[in-house]
Amino acid sequence: WISPYLGAMEICDIKESHVLTMLDEIEEKGSKPGYVVEFKRLLGRMIRWGKQKQHIQINGNVGKSTDYQGGTLKRDRFLNDSEIETLWNATELKHGINDLWRLVLLCGTRQTETIKARWEHVTLRAGKESWFLPAKNTKTSVNFEIPLSRAAVRLLRELHKAAGEPKAGPVFPALYKTMLEYEVRNRTYCNATQTCQKYLERQGFEYEDRPPTFHDLRRNIMRGMKRCKVDKTVRRAVLNHRSSSMHETHYEGGFDPMDYYDEHRAALNEWAEFLEDIIGPDPILSDNGPKLALVS
Repeated sequence: WISPYLGAMEICDIKESHVLTMLDEIEEKGSKPGYVVEFKRLLGRMIRWGKQKQHIQINGNVGKSTDYQGGTLKRDRFLNDSEIETLWNATELKHGINDLWRLVLLCGTRQTETIKARWEHVTLRAGKESWFLPAKNTKTSVNFEIPLSRAAVRLLRELHKAAGEPKAGPVFPALYKTMLEYEVRNRTYCNATQTCQKYLERQGFEYEDRPPTFHDLRRNIMRGMKRCKVDKTVRRAVLNHRSSSMHETHYEGGFDPMDYYDEHRAALNEWAEFLEDIIGPDPILSDNGPKLALVS
């Protein structure tokens, strides 16, 4: 794939338009769903590695996220209520994929960040409920702590009990083991995503473009929090989006989601209540205790 488009070029001459042309060609030749996205990610990872090792000296966005607008990567994709309800209740999915999907939906984390969750980083003590993501496991390469919602705590307590209440180890051992074997997300990422996609198709959903992915859930969370009137800055903290603007970086020390820790927890609780309206009564989502006020 690379040779016809980029093989004869100096790497410092590669432009974003060259990458987009190549991705369009890959998709037009009928590659499997998700292959274009994975190819783009691996290409970017290769270039970033070269820059970090100082083998290449280039600027620009080639090694960053390319805003590909072909059929497999559209930034306006999100799940409808029927898709969310169907996947939430898909308890027959194996290897913990159903619970992985639920935790992503409740916490707003990325799929690979969630797969790497470990029990030693999860605190379920009353009043201290949180999940710590070390920098090596996050896309931003910065430590991130999630104040767990009541629904997420109930889900994690069920998983903790089912696993024999371990003090350490992966929350999703079957998926995490694959991550360690391959050291990249391709096999685990595709298996978990495609399992959910195939399940939706078996349930009668039809897709002209691509089926939904785990990452689409983050758009659902953003849309839901907007409906709940959560402040834009708090929504940004929930999804762990960090700005690279000069003002924030040089004058305010950068955006830190921890500055909105209490608001973060309240927003996730509000989002879980919003989910209950979509899915209906559920032991994970139902909350008969006192509710935290949403701070925005």
